[in-house]
Parts: sequence; C-alpha cells; structure tokens
Amino acid sequence: MKIGSNQDDNDDFACGRKKIDAQEERKIRLASMLRKNLHRRKGQARLKN
Repeated sequence: MKIGSNQDDNDDFACGRKKIDAQEERKIRLASMLRKNLHRRKGQARLKN
C-alpha cells in the first residue's frame, strides 16, 4: 500500500513538472515570436523612410 501511494505522489509531481514546462515553453515561444515581429516591423519602418 505504501509503495502504491508513493507512486501516486511521483505521478502528481511529474504531471506538475510537465505543466510548468509547457507554460515555460509557451512563454519562450511567445517571446521569440514577438521579438521576430518587432525585428520585422523595424525593417519595414526602415524601408519606408
């Protein structure tokens, strides 16, 4: 019984880690997308002037 409950705790921890990693992944992807977008806008502004 003890081993079974311990296994559940480990599963919860793994699930929590996965969720955090997914959030970080989304944050990083969003940041890089915004950075590329900003870079492209700067390039377009330079072409207009």
